[in-house]
Amino acid sequence: MRDARSTSTAWLFKGILPILLGAMLVVGGLVEGAVGVARADNDAALGPQCDSGALADFTRSLASAAAGSLSRAETGLGVGLDPVLDDSAGGVGAYRGRPLPGSAYATMMESIDLRVDSQRNTITVLVATMQPDVCYSMPSVTAQFGEAADVDIPPSPSGKTIALRYPVSGQTLSFGFGPSPEYRLVSVSVLL
Repeated sequence: MRDARSTSTAWLFKGILPILLGAMLVVGGLVEGAVGVARADNDAALGPQCDSGALADFTRSLASAAAGSLSRAETGLGVGLDPVLDDSAGGVGAYRGRPLPGSAYATMMESIDLRVDSQRNTITVLVATMQPDVCYSMPSVTAQFGEAADVDIPPSPSGKTIALRYPVSGQTLSFGFGPSPEYRLVSVSVLL
């Protein structure tokens, strides 16, 4: 009797329990994997708003800033500007700006470059360089803005392989995209 019990107990601990434990781990892994995939899909949907109106708002603000003065560009885009080219001779001044912490477009824009005609106090060039991890691609831009009015292929040293031009708020904006296959948005320029 004692031998039968010890054999069945040994069989239970050496055979059945490891099999049951292994099956539970497999099922748990499958459930966790499915939950992880669902969570990743949800995170992607709640991540940077590629399909929201954020880019449309940004381009309208950019066009409005380009039509205004230097101070209007600073306040409208939430950037701090520093001169990089002396305009004391009354010519054109160049400025480089960075988004201020907490500004509306700090997560989208890495920097902004503009040139100002000092005599007329007007902006002549405005280029916004997008953050490296910005999620906008060529398909997401065309989904928001439709077909481009013009397509440009700039020289490769510019870092852009293709540009789409759209009329926005009375200005022409050029969306510059990086190399394929992603064609990620790298800059938005106002063409004056």
